[in-house]
Amino acid sequence: MLCNLGQLSQFPQPSVLVAFQELRKQDADSLPRALTVGWCVELLQAFFLVADDIMDSSLTCQGQICGYQKLGMGLDAINDAILLESYLYYLLKLYCLEQSNYLNLIELFLQSSCQTEIGQTLDLITAPQGNVDLGRFTEKRYKSIVKYKTAFYSFYLPVAAAMYMAGVDGKKEHANAKKILLKMRDFFQIQDDYLT
Repeated sequence: MLCNLGQLSQFPQPSVLVAFQELRKQDADSLPRALTVGWCVELLQAFFLVADDIMDSSLTCQGQICGYQKLGMGLDAINDAILLESYLYYLLKLYCLEQSNYLNLIELFLQSSCQTEIGQTLDLITAPQGNVDLGRFTEKRYKSIVKYKTAFYSFYLPVAAAMYMAGVDGKKEHANAKKILLKMRDFFQIQDDYLT
């Protein structure tokens, strides 16, 4: 597991805390919950990174040797990925169970996971290892991969979680936020893919 913990950022997901601070005045009880939810986003991201590295047979991740590539780790890293995902739900229960937004947060994390896993599937079937067919890689497919593989958990999830924590739970508000945040992710991804 220690090999894969390097996938976590040094600090919790700042988008949750920043969005929460903009939406609601903090109190002594809400700040630890906002930080915990930020860590839950980080745990989910680490889960996806570990699993993606294994599925893609990656050698490095974020400039370091992938955890599963390290001596003695191998496919045991799959269990680490599953543990990372499990821990986030444990933390949500520990810190948010008594909150009125608990069910919304659980559903949000589950929805984000499902959408990301759909994106991973699209990525895998578009360019299977050893059988790259550029005919399968269309602009529409690219946009779908970007939308589902990264947009929900990296852009929408942190802000939507902060909205729920701040008491903003209206469908219209969440739909508007999702629309804007997914557009922002499209711009970021295209910039990242073509300018770096």
